[in-house]
Amino acid sequence: MKRMSPFFLLLLIGLTIFGVVWTQSLKQLNKETIFLTAKGQEKYRSFKSDFNIRSLVIGKISSVNAQAIYPLIKKECGEVCEVLDKSSLPVNDTIRLVKGEEEAFILIQNEETSDSQFKLVLKNIIESKEGSLIDFSGVPYTNILLDKYSKKIKSVIFPSLFGGVFLLLLIYLRSLLFAVVVFFPGLMAASFSLVSTKAFLGTSNLITSIIPLLLFVIQMSLVLHIHYTAIELKSLPLAIKDKKEPVFLMVFTTFIGFGSLYFSELEAISDFGIMTAFLLIASTLLSYGWIILLSFSFHRRWEQYVEGKTFPFQKYLQSFWSIKTIMFFSFFSFVIGSIALRRVPIITDATQYFPLETKIREKMISLSENFIGSPLVEILLPSIDEDSPYEKLKELNEIENELKKELPGLILSSNQLVLIGNEAYSGEKTFPSNKFSYFTLRSQIPLTLKEGYPIDQESGYRLTYLGAPLNVDQYEVVLDKIKKVTEGKVQFNGLYYHLMEAQKKMIGTLFKSFFLSLILISLIAFIYFKKLKLFFIFIIVNVIPVFASFPIMYIFGLSFNIATVMTYSISLGLVVDSSFHIIHTLNDPNRDRDFLVKSVLRPIVGASFLLSFCFFLFAVIDFLPIREFGISLGIVILLGMVLDLKVLPSLYP
Repeated sequence: MKRMSPFFLLLLIGLTIFGVVWTQSLKQLNKETIFLTAKGQEKYRSFKSDFNIRSLVIGKISSVNAQAIYPLIKKECGEVCEVLDKSSLPVNDTIRLVKGEEEAFILIQNEETSDSQFKLVLKNIIESKEGSLIDFSGVPYTNILLDKYSKKIKSVIFPSLFGGVFLLLLIYLRSLLFAVVVFFPGLMAASFSLVSTKAFLGTSNLITSIIPLLLFVIQMSLVLHIHYTAIELKSLPLAIKDKKEPVFLMVFTTFIGFGSLYFSELEAISDFGIMTAFLLIASTLLSYGWIILLSFSFHRRWEQYVEGKTFPFQKYLQSFWSIKTIMFFSFFSFVIGSIALRRVPIITDATQYFPLETKIREKMISLSENFIGSPLVEILLPSIDEDSPYEKLKELNEIENELKKELPGLILSSNQLVLIGNEAYSGEKTFPSNKFSYFTLRSQIPLTLKEGYPIDQESGYRLTYLGAPLNVDQYEVVLDKIKKVTEGKVQFNGLYYHLMEAQKKMIGTLFKSFFLSLILISLIAFIYFKKLKLFFIFIIVNVIPVFASFPIMYIFGLSFNIATVMTYSISLGLVVDSSFHIIHTLNDPNRDRDFLVKSVLRPIVGASFLLSFCFFLFAVIDFLPIREFGISLGIVILLGMVLDLKVLPSLYP
């Protein structure tokens, strides 16, 4: 095996390089249902089928450019989508298509085409020369922007991170060989996760694009611990054997930390959690394969290593907090953190994720206020009575009039489309005087719209409320007004509605998963080491950093959003790793404080700062969820390091 070691080492290096190259073509694809719950997706699919729902996007152009742009848009649409503009819809105050020197149009997906085909056409229009002259609004457009910004993780963050981390390792370890030894397992884990994503999922998205980075830092941290233990024991094989127990506990509990996300109601986060958990096990086996192969051919490097300088923080690491200091810090963190928690904003409106300088949100709101808004909620009222449909439609029109008084946006329905036709035909904004006029006017509605608003639908009579993008607190006010007008005899549906419902639950669900996994990990520590105090120590050491992070989040203007709410379950998996390494050493009566500092606390400091550096690099991304995810995770990791270094050894003498 010793002779074969270099061959297998080269094989691992070759496969890693192949994986990085092969996955360069891995595409970012955020489906419109990515942040919906499984239940929400099922209801939305059923609704789409019942009402022949099609994706749509609103566009706005200057009237000066309209003559040149419309033919190009219609050519690009082809058989995939239909363009509704002022020539195909009556121009009036209900559907505002013209205002001053600007005009709006609607792109509606055709019945026989898929969401992906429609999204591709829209992307081609946006990226064309004329695309810069058009302002868009709508979920498909937002998803294209999500693709663009999440792609920056691979194109910007990964190269910067890998280069920066390797340089820091070189400085920290003061050895090119050791820097490569510690760095490569992380690179191998990242490559393996990218290959797995491409092979099994085909595409990456906003959430799964984070997985390679997480595995990179975990494996790098793992090997760093083995490396420093090998230096102290003067033997790499002995270090591998010595670290077997804490590494097993580390992987097992980190698996639980990530696996707890499986219980999230958001399918994207649930898939992320379970995928990361199993990839963690696979990448750990690869890391162990790498370090074992090194022990056959390069073990003398650790045997002969002589540290030239004293570790600069050694004196600091040898002192721990008193019980009084621990109690004060814990109480202060809990009280201030509880107050700050209520003040950290919750952002569910995806238009707030984009950089202010792009004015994306500003343009969407302007388009909604001056022309047509995005579909915010689908309102289903009782179905039409087949015996007297006209009378029932007339009653429903009264409800719609009340809704228009309460809501600032646009109501779209069969009745409203008929009213638009009546205004264009007779100049009167009134409901048709008889059923013959009603059905004659209805026959003039563009087929694409008419099919979406049937009046013989058993599932109910459909209204669509269109308006400017809203955050979940504002959205709840809109729903309450609709319930009040309709006296609660209403059902809600639609993509935006299910998105808001899912994100409304996300914080509570993910905090539950955090505390569930924390209790499980604490129980494992108690059962494995057979010491009841460990259960409470683990609770303290892992809960306090979370509460201490809330005031920092508030001060730096961070928010809870689709990405940052994952921070706590992920950080638990990362921070608890260090705890097991400390306890493993403290539990051995043959190990003194000097060994603890050099072989355990020193790699914890190095790994924590490297991990934080990795995540703080996310600050360069101008996409809010990814930027704030990295910053908040980096903060919690540093706070967790302080608790591990100063509190854990003091509580576990």
